[in-house]
Amino acid sequence: MEWSLPLIFRLNYAIDLRYGVLSDVARSVAAGRAVDVTTGWVNVIWQGDANARALQCLGHTATPPLALNVTGRERVSIRELAHRFGGLLGRPPVIIGTEAPAAWLADATRSFELLGPVSVTLNEMIEATADWVRRGGATQQAVAEAETIRRLGYHAGAAEPRGRSAAGRRRKSSG
Repeated sequence: MEWSLPLIFRLNYAIDLRYGVLSDVARSVAAGRAVDVTTGWVNVIWQGDANARALQCLGHTATPPLALNVTGRERVSIRELAHRFGGLLGRPPVIIGTEAPAAWLADATRSFELLGPVSVTLNEMIEATADWVRRGGATQQAVAEAETIRRLGYHAGAAEPRGRSAAGRRRKSSG
C-alpha cells in the first residue's frame, strides 16, 4: 500500500477558555503575577474553529500537498493583551521582559481565502476569557503554550532552543 501526504495542516496557538495563551495571560493578570513579554507576539484561533478547519480541509487535499497555516489573522501583542485583560479584570498588569525582535507567527491568509472567516473573533475570545477567569472558571493543569515557549527558549536571541537541533527551530511560515 502506498501512502501520500495530501495536506499539510500547520496549527498554532489554538485556545479555549481553559487553556492557551489568552488564558495564561488573563490568569497571570488576575493573580497579580508578572506577564513575560519576551515572546512578544502570537496568532490565536478558537479551538472549535481549528477543529472545524481540520474537517473543512478534508475536501481540499491535493498532490502535491496543499500547505495551510491555521490560526487567527491578527498578530497579537502579549503586552497589549495584558493591558486589555487588566482593563477587563480591573487589575493593572505586571509586565516583565522586552519583546524579542522575532516571534513564531503564521500568515493564515491562504486558509482564510480557502475556508472563509472563523466563527469566533479575537475580541470575542478575549472578552469570553476575561469573563471565564473573573468567574473562576476551570483550567487544565497543563503549562500554557506561551510559558512553554519561554521555558524552551523559543525567542530571538536563542541561537538554539535548549535541547533542540537546528532542524527543530521554529520559523515564520507562510501559506
